[in-house]
Amino acid sequence: SAHRSGFMNKLKNKIKLDSSTTKTFFKKLIPKTTGTISSGYDYGIIPFAANIKYPMGYFSSQGNIGFSLLSIPLAATYYYSDLKSVSGLNNYFRVAFDANAYKNVTQNKNFEKLDEQKEALNSLNQIKQQLTQKLAFAQNMQNGIPNSSVLNSQLSNYSNRLNTDKYKNQVNPSLVEDSIKKLAPNSPNDSLKANISIPKLTLTDSINQLTGLIKRNDSISKKVEHYTDALQKIEQQIKSTQNKLELLKNPQKLAEQNPYIGKLNSLMSGIKKFEIGMCYPNYSTFLVNGSSLKGINVEWEKKFYVAFTYGKTINTILTTNNIIQNQLQTVRNGFNFFDFSNVRDSRKIAALKFGYGKKEGTHLYAGVLYGVGLPSYVSQISQNSLEKNIVIELDGKMAINASNSVELIYGKSTLFQSGLPVTGENIPSGFPFNKYRSNAGLVRYSSLIKKTKTKLIATGRLIDPFFNSYGVGFMRSDNLRYELKIEQELSRKIKFSGFYRKDRDNLLNTFTYTTQLQTMGATLSIKIDKRLLLKASFMPVIQNISSKDTGLKVSHPVNNISNVIVTYTPKTRNITSVFTAMYSYYSLSGTGGKSSFFQNYLVNNNTTFNPHFKNDFSINYFQNNDNDSLNNSTFLFSNSLSYASSRGVIITGGIKFVHNNLIKSQTGGLLKINIPIIKHVHLELLAEKLVLGDFYNSYNIEQIKKFPFYGYAKLIISW
Repeated sequence: SAHRSGFMNKLKNKIKLDSSTTKTFFKKLIPKTTGTISSGYDYGIIPFAANIKYPMGYFSSQGNIGFSLLSIPLAATYYYSDLKSVSGLNNYFRVAFDANAYKNVTQNKNFEKLDEQKEALNSLNQIKQQLTQKLAFAQNMQNGIPNSSVLNSQLSNYSNRLNTDKYKNQVNPSLVEDSIKKLAPNSPNDSLKANISIPKLTLTDSINQLTGLIKRNDSISKKVEHYTDALQKIEQQIKSTQNKLELLKNPQKLAEQNPYIGKLNSLMSGIKKFEIGMCYPNYSTFLVNGSSLKGINVEWEKKFYVAFTYGKTINTILTTNNIIQNQLQTVRNGFNFFDFSNVRDSRKIAALKFGYGKKEGTHLYAGVLYGVGLPSYVSQISQNSLEKNIVIELDGKMAINASNSVELIYGKSTLFQSGLPVTGENIPSGFPFNKYRSNAGLVRYSSLIKKTKTKLIATGRLIDPFFNSYGVGFMRSDNLRYELKIEQELSRKIKFSGFYRKDRDNLLNTFTYTTQLQTMGATLSIKIDKRLLLKASFMPVIQNISSKDTGLKVSHPVNNISNVIVTYTPKTRNITSVFTAMYSYYSLSGTGGKSSFFQNYLVNNNTTFNPHFKNDFSINYFQNNDNDSLNNSTFLFSNSLSYASSRGVIITGGIKFVHNNLIKSQTGGLLKINIPIIKHVHLELLAEKLVLGDFYNSYNIEQIKKFPFYGYAKLIISW
């Protein structure tokens, strides 16, 4: 029983958590949060509402929260409004792993380890220095004493002589030198020998002296051996510490193998994306690219790569929402509507991609996508069958060296409807080896010429007419493209970039017309000095439309897009000011050989005078030659001044003036007040009279003239 009682006490001590450990454990479970949440009511002209009923109001709430759960940083965002028809994202939430924050936390831990290893290295070097000194002293003492073999031989000789009676009490002159070595080791000075009083040693005394020297020699030898072994161990520790320091100083190597994090943290460090809710997967050219969906998205990369996506696509382009039934209504519309909560008829997709290597380096990946949805989302005819989509992709990249790489991507897709007989070559059972024209391919070559600081990227892409992927948001089928990009650093202050791209459709020559687009672009950035920056770009687009029918006319319309941006930061004392000037010119070819041009001049300035006053002003002039446009010539001026009191109250007042050839002149303004109520809680009020050019250029001008106002009241919580 006593044995059992002792065993139980030991077991309790092993599993018992002391109070500090318990507090630390539960403290980790409580998430540390930071963020902002706002809720309020808007009323007036709502620019993103699909309704044209003005004025109107709605309640909305949005938040952006960062929190850490078990040392894992996460970010949560949401937006909610009671508007049912919205141009833009509405009623969504998103929880995502914050890879950058996790990287910063890991780096901070690495910096702490770096300081620890530096201190450890200094301590080890000090210990090494002390051991080296002790070893040198011990070796010096060892050199002053004859070695053990000589002493033992001499001791044996004296012992034999001791057995002879006539030598027992005689002085042994031959021991004088030994006595000198004992009293003054390592001293070759003869004068020292003369000054030393040599004792008269008997044979017995000599034997005792030799025995003492042997013991001393053994003791010193052990010390030398001990110090030598200790130095070897210290050298190994110093080398190990130096290797750790080199590893901690090299983030690239540390990302591959970090001996200071556990298995869970090592797994977490490979996560590039982890999203739940509103997701934006964009990791695969022909599987999942440019889409937004409601679901889950994961991307992980170390030596191996794994990406997974599952959810409902919410890109309901060319459709709007049915407010009464709260579901998608298949009515063609010119807007691109997104509503997170109203996605009922959307397509479901599941995609998986995996392989060896890193995306930016040499790798070999394979991927597959499976999707289910309606055959059409713009048809008003009732659809009873579901369409299924299967896509496979092979993705390979080879880094030839540090400056050159080649990338090859191949995709194959199939579409078929459940419950309907499938005919033709596109038979699911023959997928992916059928001959149906549903292929997609891309080849890309990248090169960096270090001597001339030139970066080149050449790309070729072919997408068959019948290639479809539910996971790709925007991709032109029936398209052949060639593209060349170049980036050139002409000097430390001048950089140039340009590209050439050619697209062609009608790959099977089944249509009457074939369209070719040639796009060229050039951008020049000049940093004149540290305060003045100039950037200019020019991009012509040449459209060639040809026909198999020789009687039809072939057109060659040319469009031009040009931009010039100047940024200037003047040198001022105790004042921060930034000027930005921009000029844009668009020349667009129209029907009948007529071209439309658009010109826009913009100058704005942001000036902070002190912690209390800030001023923003903007001048904008827009002109075009389109007689059907509301804005053939529009001049807009706005200015706002903000004052921040020492108690945290921020008041912003502004004025606006616009002159247009159609509505003549308009004046407007705004008043915004941000008032702190209690700690972390603010009340924000806005009242604004709008003018043409704010955001309603394409809206019903007559209705807006009756009520050109917009305002809101919001409660904002920040911590």
